[in-house]
Amino acid sequence: MNGWRTHYEPWFQAWLVLAPIVGYGSYRLMQMMWRRTWAVMNGIEQSAFTSPPPPEDMAEPQMFVVYGLVAAVVFTVFWAGMARLYVNHSPADPSTAPTEAPHTSGNAEAER
Repeated sequence: MNGWRTHYEPWFQAWLVLAPIVGYGSYRLMQMMWRRTWAVMNGIEQSAFTSPPPPEDMAEPQMFVVYGLVAAVVFTVFWAGMARLYVNHSPADPSTAPTEAPHTSGNAEAER
C-alpha cells in the first residue's frame, strides 16, 4: 500500500487542485455562453470582453451545474488513466532508473 501511495500521491494532489477548476470553469463557460446568446437574441450591445448582464426574466438552467459535474467526472477518468499509464511505465524505484545516454549526432562515421 505504501508503494502505491508514493507513486500516485503527486497525481492525487494535482487532481485535488485541477478537478474543481475544470468543473467550475466548465460551469462558467456554459453560463457565459448562455448569457451571451440571450443578450444577442435580445439585441443588447456588448463588448467581447465584458460579461453580459444575467437575464432578469428567467432563471439560470440547472443543467449548467450538471455540465460542470460531468466535465469534472470526465476529467477524473482522463486523469486516472494518465496517472496509471505514467506510473506503469516509470521505474518502481527512481534511484534505479537508467541514466541518459550521451547525445550523439547520429552519424557514426563522423564520430570516429
